[in-house]
Amino acid sequence: MSIEETIVKSRVKLLKQSPFFGTLLLNTRYKITEDISTAATDGDLLMLNEQFMESQSPEHFRSILLHEVLHMALEHIDRMKDVFDKDPMTANLAADIVVNGIIQDNRMPLPEEAITDPDLKHLSVREIYNILRQKQQEDPDYLKNKYGTDGNDINQCLQPSNTKGTNDGKSESKKDKTNWKDVLNKAATIARSKNAGPVGSGLSRIFKEFLEPTINWKDILYKYITSARSDFEGFDRRMIHQGWQAPSACPPVLLTHGRQDPVVPFIASEELLQQLQASGQSAQLLAFDGGHGIDESLFPQTLHH
Repeated sequence: MSIEETIVKSRVKLLKQSPFFGTLLLNTRYKITEDISTAATDGDLLMLNEQFMESQSPEHFRSILLHEVLHMALEHIDRMKDVFDKDPMTANLAADIVVNGIIQDNRMPLPEEAITDPDLKHLSVREIYNILRQKQQEDPDYLKNKYGTDGNDINQCLQPSNTKGTNDGKSESKKDKTNWKDVLNKAATIARSKNAGPVGSGLSRIFKEFLEPTINWKDILYKYITSARSDFEGFDRRMIHQGWQAPSACPPVLLTHGRQDPVVPFIASEELLQQLQASGQSAQLLAFDGGHGIDESLFPQTLHH
């Protein structure tokens, strides 16, 4: 049986066994290549080494496909692109913990070498990455002691590419790329109609994060920390990364931040406070012992201010 036929069988099997995951795989583009030694994705395309995939059992074949597809559907490359240059190993490890946790929660077997962490699998890839980085700073041998690896032997299945394109080398237009939010919505709808939805706290968080409508806090905050209230006129967008724009028209600012925040470093609020105060703004920082979120005990004090 050819690898293409095995992929078709895997799609059919997953559609019957788990409509949600089967729908994700059904909407995935792939190519067979010797450019990689196992399986990988650049965020848009699933890449498979034929010899490696044919050496897998049917169950592990499906798990490996699903592993890569979940990386794509959860947009791990786009979400972690700022850290791939400085620490691709830890970024890959954090993303693997997320997707392998989802696969395990849904009672699908993983290859023996797959890295898992039941204590972290419910967190986002960014939260896990920050935790692993902190652990490595405290103990350089943490990855080896915890996961049996020093990071160098981790399969880097996430492979960001600056020149994503088709097989003929032509650049890929946006309309040709998979809209994974739409696919996730479709997969969730099909699964609900069949009463066969996926399980796991990690996937529940992902549904909430990806599919529930949210307010874009950047758009709201932007109006109050820039002199231009509705567009980018008034300053050069290329200079935003060098510091906050805090003109004299900015109203009083109240910041709250947990000192143990694993997602946004506490120092970010301290630096913002300094920038605001240095520009003559009225600003205050309410710090609390906690992680990513607002401490409810601060609500009365916040309302008072």
